[in-house]
Amino acid sequence: FLPAPAREPMLTISGRPFNVIPGKEYVIKKALDVKRAQLAFGNLLQNAKACYEDSLYPELCIDSCDDFGADRPELAAVVKYGTFMADAIVVCLAARPRLQTLPKRRRLALALVPRPGEDP
Repeated sequence: FLPAPAREPMLTISGRPFNVIPGKEYVIKKALDVKRAQLAFGNLLQNAKACYEDSLYPELCIDSCDDFGADRPELAAVVKYGTFMADAIVVCLAARPRLQTLPKRRRLALALVPRPGEDP
């Protein structure tokens, strides 16, 4: 399911012939147009690295290894068959806002809470 605006049903996506193996380079396992999919994900990773190297890019590059580089056996099926995760990314990137939408600005405040006994 994909997120939807308040009071609207979540969008269901399934059954698409599109599987990829994520990582620093996305390997297209199955797609209707493999070259187009490879180009799209290559561009996505290139732009994420250029514009969001410290935030979005590392998230997109997560593969089947843990933080220490060891393989995670629970992801063996993803390594072998690919994942539908890319399907959701494509839908989100290709989505266009509906006509009567209102722009919203959200702010996030971070505060450093000193440990007991430390100076703020």
